[in-house]
Amino acid sequence: PPFPPPPPPPPTFVTGMGGMPGMGGRGRRGRQQRAAGPPDFKKSSVRVLSPDSWRSETKSPKLIILVAFYKPNDPVFAEAAEGYKELGKSLEGYVKVAAVDCGQHQAFCEERGVGRKLLRQGPVIKLYGYRAHDRPRSFNGRISPKALHKFVRKNMPSFATVIRDSIDAKNFIGKKASTGTKIFLISKKTKVSLLYSSLSKDFHQHVGFALIPSSAHSALRSLKKLGVDMEDAILDENALPVIYIHHPSIGEKPRRYRGKLTYQELRKYVNTLIKRLKKIKNEL
Repeated sequence: PPFPPPPPPPPTFVTGMGGMPGMGGRGRRGRQQRAAGPPDFKKSSVRVLSPDSWRSETKSPKLIILVAFYKPNDPVFAEAAEGYKELGKSLEGYVKVAAVDCGQHQAFCEERGVGRKLLRQGPVIKLYGYRAHDRPRSFNGRISPKALHKFVRKNMPSFATVIRDSIDAKNFIGKKASTGTKIFLISKKTKVSLLYSSLSKDFHQHVGFALIPSSAHSALRSLKKLGVDMEDAILDENALPVIYIHHPSIGEKPRRYRGKLTYQELRKYVNTLIKRLKKIKNEL
């Protein structure tokens, strides 16, 4: 008997995005993709937002929030979901990574400038910046975890001073913080990292932050003359980066931070430090 005819192929969609595996990219019309269900963000660092939770999740003006507005059956975002989850995990602590289902909350998305016509091209990603939630910035370009990480880094404010020479050192020591406490990061890097930028954003009103490139020997010598001796930090460059804390208000010499160099541990340490200094100040 003749063989039965083959089953019809599964439905496909021509999307307005194409690009890297795991994410996709905004641009010209791309390859055909299979139909997909809604992404699952359970047990991930991505916060699923709705009209009811938006206010409580975004109420702090100091918080930086990256939001993906998407259609639930968008094959591009289905492919992008795993990469977006990885991005959320890598940015945890620095930035709140979130998503809004515009299929369920169409009117809410339209209120935020994300209409159906725009969503036909793929997910719309917006960053609600530090003290600028009323002026969100839209991500433009081909979407990938690397590109989104770079977008966040570009929009992360830094309150850390880079000390490269003796003049920078004198100017920084002369600055007044509420406690006079300074935190120095000595690193092989010459630019402020995302972690250190985020830490300075959270605590700059209480503590002064500085980055000293390990090659800035004149800056370290100048700081030593000003009573902040950290020259031993560059004796072993393999041990870099290192952090020193200086409390001139209570007469302590610079003390080396011995904990883990993670955002969560540093944030906990600085928060405890500020509470301790306030207690000492109250006792004087």
